[in-house]
Amino acid sequence: AVAARRGSVRLLERLEHLRPEMEGWCRQPLEKCDGLAALRYPTGAFYRTHRDASGHAGPLGLHRRAVSVVVFVNSGGGHASAEFSGGSLRLHELVDGEEGGLDVWPEAGTLVAFPSWLLHEVTMVERGERYSLVAWLMAAEPPSPTRLGRTE
Repeated sequence: AVAARRGSVRLLERLEHLRPEMEGWCRQPLEKCDGLAALRYPTGAFYRTHRDASGHAGPLGLHRRAVSVVVFVNSGGGHASAEFSGGSLRLHELVDGEEGGLDVWPEAGTLVAFPSWLLHEVTMVERGERYSLVAWLMAAEPPSPTRLGRTE
């Protein structure tokens, strides 16, 4: 438990170090990330296509999520050290008119950050277990779709 806590602290420190760069690409000030969630996907598990941010204010503050962060804890897919198969992080809407999305294949230690409004999913884990850590950086003030480069 102590090693996991130290790892979490190091990851939060790394996110704080990256925050100015993320503020640049999302064009707004972000609050300091103060927590992580650990996710386990056993064989057969997936996460349906969704957005991490909401366009409507609510008690959970989903409307303030600006940047989503995923850190892969173990490797999958075609990596030599693969502990599972399937379970890619699929990002949609990266290119206008795009079909299918871009699959990011988990490699232990890899950090992926993307706008929280981006449509994404985790494909089905076909064998083994997939582990990841997730976090969200919140907008210092409620974001506007225009500021995020998105109009709806």
